[in-house]
Amino acid sequence: MTEMREGLAAVKTEMKEDLSRIEGKVDSLSGDIEEHKNKTATELSMTVTTVHSELERNVLTNVTKELKKTADYILEEVPTSFVCGGTRAWRRVVY
Repeated sequence: MTEMREGLAAVKTEMKEDLSRIEGKVDSLSGDIEEHKNKTATELSMTVTTVHSELERNVLTNVTKELKKTADYILEEVPTSFVCGGTRAWRRVVY
């Protein structure tokens, strides 16, 4: 009977040690997961910022091009109604 108790106590001690090792590994993995999550969030934030800046730059470039086209059309194609020496003149701007 004593041998059985000693055997059970040894098994119980061994199980506690195993559980302690497992808990340590779980804590380590939890830390790794948290670190990876933070790194991924930072990288994603940087990517979003980069994409936003690129889109903003592209939109501004495209709007500027369209405004220039519109201004060129107005200045070159739409006749102005001022008289110059008795003739109708077209305004032309060279950039």
